[in-house]
Amino acid sequence: MRYFIQATLVSIMVFLCAPAASQTFKEGVHYDVIDGVDQANDDGLVEFYSLYCSYCYRYEPIASAMKTAFADQFSKVHVASVAPSPEAGSTMTRAYILAQKMDIAEKINRVMFDYNFKKGHLLREPEDIRNVFIVNGIDGQTFDKGIASFAVTARFNQWQRLIDKLGVRATPTFVVNGKYRINPTSLRDSDDLTASLINLAGYLLEKE
Repeated sequence: MRYFIQATLVSIMVFLCAPAASQTFKEGVHYDVIDGVDQANDDGLVEFYSLYCSYCYRYEPIASAMKTAFADQFSKVHVASVAPSPEAGSTMTRAYILAQKMDIAEKINRVMFDYNFKKGHLLREPEDIRNVFIVNGIDGQTFDKGIASFAVTARFNQWQRLIDKLGVRATPTFVVNGKYRINPTSLRDSDDLTASLINLAGYLLEKE
């Protein structure tokens, strides 16, 4: 049954993208080549986002559709600098990395966004973030050890280096294969923004 549902979702995404297949995408209009990057890599489609970013919250349905369309080629990187304070940004980023490692990232992503924008309870303090994990079944000691762990710290530092290297200054930012930055505003007049963005990402994923 689960396989049938997943297959159906992928079929729907293919159908949605079909009208956009005839689109022509241009460098400098629909996407930019990131300065200083000559060679594309195999990082796939990465969304640089923040759980404190209202635009990211509005883009969640699009990000979810991208994940359905591209599966393992799609990933998220949390940007610590987009936050009410440096401490909140650092803690939220570490918390999201921990959630990834515990295989609960999608759930925590949804819950954090709900607190910050749907419920209107901005998670400003590290203790607020910790309490969200506790309410969702992760004990405080596990959370404390987890966000301070070597594995979480290593990925946090890796993300910071990547953000600096790619010159990410705003969220959400979509980067393909470490070389191409998508310009969503170039598609604002599209009849189906989601389908057009997926088609553009697919085009860039095939580009060298």
